[in-house]
This record gives sequence, structure tokens and C-alpha cells, in this order.
Amino acid sequence: MANPYAPAQPPYGPYGAAPAPGGVGALPPHIMVTVQSLQTWSKVFGIASIVFGAMYCLSLVGILIGWLPILLGIWVKSAGQELGTYAMGGDVNALNSALGKLRNYFLVTGIGMMITCVMVLLVILFYLLMLLGMFSLFGLGVAGAAAAGP
Repeated sequence: MANPYAPAQPPYGPYGAAPAPGGVGALPPHIMVTVQSLQTWSKVFGIASIVFGAMYCLSLVGILIGWLPILLGIWVKSAGQELGTYAMGGDVNALNSALGKLRNYFLVTGIGMMITCVMVLLVILFYLLMLLGMFSLFGLGVAGAAAAGP
């Protein structure tokens, strides 16, 4: 038995739009604008990342890490193209693939940031140990002050 106090539901879901192909409800218009903007900016960012990765590869040391921005740029650019496919035709598989590629991008970027933070902390620790060593070498540390006496 239906609840007589429940509000009436629109015929095509909460947003009044017909369901998208594949049985999934259509996205509200303001979210579709965001998807279209994300499509554009992910393509721009992907191309820029590929260009910067290629510039890294111009040096000998840069070859070791230059492949990573290129790979990330390819993922983001491809995600932008698939978001465009979803925005034009409502292909849910394209949206799923795009979100998967963006997840991979954020996963690899997050791991890289964690590794960078650990390396920065190790460098700071190294410099602090070097500073303490210089203090004791020149008699400026606690041991140097105690050895000098009153």
C-alpha cells in the first residue's frame, strides 16, 4: 500500500529528465555543465602535462621521471575525451571509464606526494644532523660548552 502522505514523484525521476541510456537516471543540468567544464579542462591539463613531461625528457636525469607526467597526461586527456562522449550521448560506460582514469591519476599523484613528503623529511633530518655535527665540531654544542668550563 502506498503512503498517502508521501509527495508525488515526477514521472522521470527527481530531476524531471528522462533516464539516460543504460537505465541510469539523467544528471541534473548544473552537474552536466560541470561535466562539460571538466571535459575541457582535463584535455587542456592533459596536453600541458604531456608537454612538460616531454620537456623533462630532454635532460639525462629528466628521462628517469619524465615518463610519469606523460603517462598521467595521457590518462587525463583520455578521461576528458570520454567525459565529452558521456556529455554528448549519455554513454554510461564512457563516464565509468573516465572516472576510472581520473581515479588512477589521483592515486598515482597521491602516492608521489607521499613519497615526496617522506623524502623532504629525510632531507630535513639530514640537515639537522649536519648542523648538530658542526656545532660539536666548533665547540658550540652542549658538549663543547661543558668542555670549555667556567
